[in-house]
Amino acid sequence: MKFYFFSKSQPILRLVSLFILGLIIGSSLTVFSIGSQIDQLSIENESLKHKLTTYESEIEELNESLKKRKYVVTSIEPIISFANQDLTSYDRESYSLEIAKVIKEYLSSLKGKEIENIDYTIVPQVLENRIINVEGQNFVLDVTTLIFSQKVIVYVLVKEYKSI
Repeated sequence: MKFYFFSKSQPILRLVSLFILGLIIGSSLTVFSIGSQIDQLSIENESLKHKLTTYESEIEELNESLKKRKYVVTSIEPIISFANQDLTSYDRESYSLEIAKVIKEYLSSLKGKEIENIDYTIVPQVLENRIINVEGQNFVLDVTTLIFSQKVIVYVLVKEYKSI
């Protein structure tokens, strides 16, 4: 027993329906392929916005330090690594951006201070074992290395926080 979607006397209707079906399948595949590109571009856009605000504040700090001719902290650069290697690259990038913003907020009081006047022992304690909530995930910060110069570089290992 054979079933025909259309009778053999309507070949134009069959071609039109196949054309419409092809359009639907093609547009669906296009949406899926463009979706990942949009995600990547939105992360890159946020990263560039963040860099722009960072560089603008660095320029202001440098201009002020040039007037004073003293070595002053002008920027804070967190370098983040994750203990959990199971995260997707999108999650890793978005979490890194948010955690970097939080670290810069915590250490923002260092900007503009003379390097000689900073108590180096207190700074790691500000971040060590700090629990940060990013997009519903809790993370614990573990400071591995801290480098002081005009740019304070903070190496942080981020672990997932598991409540007891």
